[in-house]
Amino acid sequence: MYKADEHDLTWATEVKQALERAIERQILRRVWGRIKKLEVEVKDSLIFIRGFVPSYFFKQLALQGVLDLIDSAGPMRIETKDLVAEDPSKSGACGSTTAIAGSSNSETM
Repeated sequence: MYKADEHDLTWATEVKQALERAIERQILRRVWGRIKKLEVEVKDSLIFIRGFVPSYFFKQLALQGVLDLIDSAGPMRIETKDLVAEDPSKSGACGSTTAIAGSSNSETM
């Protein structure tokens, strides 16, 4: 039986951080930098995106940027419930969006 050692854990952490940085860059490109306090966290097959965008349209662009990057990586779940419009009273509330990437039939709820 294989037992993970410290080197494997370090490598896994580096890969996770590299993926988080790549997702952040892709989101920033897709929304033309119009996102504040962007945070991306990867846990297993989950991706959590947090931040403030000016409208629901930019939330959709951010989500599409992530899907563009990870669609070929296999099934992953993306949570954007903390990616909200800066002023919900002006632009409408940005509800929770969940997408399952990795198949040609990605779902958005």
